Amino acid sequence: MAVMPAFEQIIRMEVVYRVPGMEDVTVERDRVYISPGGEALRMDVYRPARGTEGARPLVLMIHGGPIPKLGAKNMAVFTSWGRLLAASGLAAATFDHRFLAPERMTDAADDVAAALAHVREHADALGIDRDRVAVWAFSGGGPLLSLALKGAPPFVRAVVAYYAALDVREKPPGASPAITDDLRRDFSPPTTCVPKAGARRPSSSREQASTTRS
Repeated sequence: MAVMPAFEQIIRMEVVYRVPGMEDVTVERDRVYISPGGEALRMDVYRPARGTEGARPLVLMIHGGPIPKLGAKNMAVFTSWGRLLAASGLAAATFDHRFLAPERMTDAADDVAAALAHVREHADALGIDRDRVAVWAFSGGGPLLSLALKGAPPFVRAVVAYYAALDVREKPPGASPAITDDLRRDFSPPTTCVPKAGARRPSSSREQASTTRS
């Protein structure tokens, strides 16, 4: 019978897949992107190796939750994904947000919006293309994709839900009363995605798990 590794072990597990150059990418660590209430929230920005010119499309990675404390951006899964994306010619940003408890979901949504605004505002300094952004959410971070899906901003070119919760309208047993029905509706991307005229709606959970726009 398989035994789930301890959390302390899980956070040290890197992505197994490797590409050449992952150890040569440049990383700007602990860049403060917002300080709500005086609490600095930080991001790490990964770029291809020095000497690689040109603004790069950016992948903004949204970690899941709720988690007990800040620091998810330092988990090995995110540091290795950041390096893998940068070694593949893209830029990547990992960041901490305040989904520390169910009732902090709206705080986390504000942080995602702030992180997105920050990388676009400072695109030239970061060496990224402000008009080519992908938003990638993991696990419990799925509802935070609603920010990118609601208005379908033209600079968001791809949305990825990686083993992510999306439709949270159904309240599970023991759910926190802090997550109201209105919040569940607002943070359920499938209810906010309006397909173009004649477009086919996703017909399976697999199709709903990843939405890509060009």
